[in-house]
Amino acid sequence: TFYISTPEQLVEFAVAVNSGANASTGYLTEDIDMSSIGAEFTPIGSGKYPFKGTFDGRGHRIKNLAINGMSGVGVFGVVTGGAVITDFVFDSSCSITGTSYLGVVGMSSGSGNITLSRIGNEAPISGTGKNVAGILGCNMGSTAKFTFTDCYNTGTIIGERGESSSISGWAG
Repeated sequence: TFYISTPEQLVEFAVAVNSGANASTGYLTEDIDMSSIGAEFTPIGSGKYPFKGTFDGRGHRIKNLAINGMSGVGVFGVVTGGAVITDFVFDSSCSITGTSYLGVVGMSSGSGNITLSRIGNEAPISGTGKNVAGILGCNMGSTAKFTFTDCYNTGTIIGERGESSSISGWAG
């Protein structure tokens, strides 16, 4: 279990998940200003180790985080069955840019139930490809089952190809 109150601790959580502790639990204990981190942030969850734990933002905000990548990026890069992500806002001071499969959650892999609740996106998200969205970019293979509850997007979403929208790209 990770209690996250600093940008460095959010980076540590991402490193742990991406190194194999992908069933970890993380709690935000206050708003996180990522302006001191810059390019050091790697999305939580990877193709090798998709996130399948719990992340509870407890109503806090992630601020000043610019995520730039090719595809499958967001605060969470890749998630899989068992993941529960809840209760935080990706602030308007943030941004995500890349090609395809972009959102607060970039994409899923595998199967199982994934819960996304009370997630707010206020940041601009822009991709040159498909499946660009405010909350979920793409449900790869359409085998995961997503539950969206009380999520919202007020950020500008730009996807230059199909299946891009305010909340979810391809959900399957």
